[in-house]
Amino acid sequence: MSVTANQPRTAAAAAKDPNNLTDAEKIARYEQWAPFIANAGTYELKGSTLTMHAMVEKNPDVMSPDSAITWEIKMEGANTLWLIPPADRAATSRRVKFTRVE
Repeated sequence: MSVTANQPRTAAAAAKDPNNLTDAEKIARYEQWAPFIANAGTYELKGSTLTMHAMVEKNPDVMSPDSAITWEIKMEGANTLWLIPPADRAATSRRVKFTRVE
């Protein structure tokens, strides 16, 4: 799971009638959940290439068997791991940095 926003997500205001949302309430909920990514599945690591296969995903398009996502892995010292998108996703995917906290 991850949030792709640069700041914490804000909660949408409570709906006046949860069973009949207005267009504005629907848009507010979309904006609240849009940067949230959630999935589960399997992965393969070959050399410095990580390939992830989503089996359950918030976005159903990503769950198809032929929609694997690949990253290049780069270690920086003993406590930092980078996931680097391939060139074809560089414009739409950010580099992700993980730092071990002890």
